[in-house]
Amino acid sequence: MTYEINSRPLGLASTDQELIRRHTLVSRLKSNTFLRSLWNNYRKFRPPTQPRAHAEAADYSGKIVVIYRHVYITHDRERFPQKHRPSEFNHDDCFRNLVETVGNHPSKGVVKIIIYYNGTREQFLSDPLCAYLDKIEVNVEVFLLSTKSAVEAVLVLLRETLSMDLNDQDIVYFLENDYIHHENWVNEVLSAYSSNIPFDYLSLYDHPDRYKIPKNYQNTELFTTGTRHWVTAPSTCGSFLVQFGKFKRDFKYVYSTKNDHQMFSRLTGKLKRKLITPVPGLAVHCMAEHLDPIQRFEEYFKRPKNE
Repeated sequence: MTYEINSRPLGLASTDQELIRRHTLVSRLKSNTFLRSLWNNYRKFRPPTQPRAHAEAADYSGKIVVIYRHVYITHDRERFPQKHRPSEFNHDDCFRNLVETVGNHPSKGVVKIIIYYNGTREQFLSDPLCAYLDKIEVNVEVFLLSTKSAVEAVLVLLRETLSMDLNDQDIVYFLENDYIHHENWVNEVLSAYSSNIPFDYLSLYDHPDRYKIPKNYQNTELFTTGTRHWVTAPSTCGSFLVQFGKFKRDFKYVYSTKNDHQMFSRLTGKLKRKLITPVPGLAVHCMAEHLDPIQRFEEYFKRPKNE
């Protein structure tokens, strides 16, 4: 195994700080009933955003770069008591699963993993994730973040991703640290990008909201690659894939303090970008109330550790 830790911690830039200041201001305005009423009236009469031209689908000819966001974790339940996890959940197994599924693809050079670690070098070296990296044969690059919140960390890694030396057809996979993946997700992603399905964004998560709130998914389209069905969706969570060229095109909309649903509602609604998700799913967000309705990815946590 080879991994490299970038010695310069990445912090907030002036653009990140400005977005956070705006976010704080908007939050305060929304808490004021009178000002919120004025803002809602303004939104009714302002000119609509003009959607950009939709790019034609192209055959895949690049690589997948996984942008993995992680943080120094001691006790998940103490940090986020509102998060209900599947039985025996742990973040170490999520990363282990990612590495194992990436390794299932015959060409190891197709997928590169970059970890943005919100913590110090000492914390990273003492993290079980680091110990696991010493045992595997996957090249990983690690960047340390000196940010104080998930919002700050996301802004930094988005901005850093924009400056990467990638081809426009390379696929960027923004991935949170609490997902479990299907063993064949890499092949299915490559198949989707090599197909003639017209889409801009791709999520591996078949969100159970599709079945709990079907009225929100009425105007969707169904596609197939021959091995998997794909269906359009209005939004998804913060883990998604996009070709680098389209990421650059939409950067000013993705680089935002808005939550995942708000961001994708703008992309798929006002800007007419297409987001597709697989049926059945190829990954699951490990929240006990939002697991895959059919597949039991969470059983991965219960398997013997020597497998």
